[in-house]
Amino acid sequence: MTFWNPSLYLNPKLIDKNNLDTAKVEEALADYMESYEGIAYAVTRTNIESGNVPDTPIMNKLVRAFHPTRSGNVLLIQDQFWYLYPNPDQFAAMHGSPYAYYTHVPILMSGPGISNKMVHRSVAVSDIVPTMARFLNVRMPSGADGNPLGGKCLNNIYMFG
Repeated sequence: MTFWNPSLYLNPKLIDKNNLDTAKVEEALADYMESYEGIAYAVTRTNIESGNVPDTPIMNKLVRAFHPTRSGNVLLIQDQFWYLYPNPDQFAAMHGSPYAYYTHVPILMSGPGISNKMVHRSVAVSDIVPTMARFLNVRMPSGADGNPLGGKCLNNIYMFG
């Protein structure tokens, strides 16, 4: 088993060699990790891929961060203000915390014809491409799935022109 933030990676050859069920091994590891100090949630790859994840803001962020070829077998979400690495000097910062103190960042766009706007809703990186497509008056790329910025919102995200 290997850890690389925020995932635990199992050895598939070892699982096969021991005739184990990957989903059951993932579930056992997730259960154990949720009992571990500093871990708020542990979610298995199998549950994410099958859509068996609660529909909550934190879990939705985890699912959006999941990558089918890069993510591990068990994805971890630490408790608030908890650092996942044992040695903070090894890595000064880490990415992946779903909490507001970590995800509330400004998005700034500037250029000719971009007017001043303040957007007051939670936005995602995936909202940038639809915003730019609308501004450029072009069709949104087929792989884009965000929403153009604008309208009434929740968080103080600023766009300046």
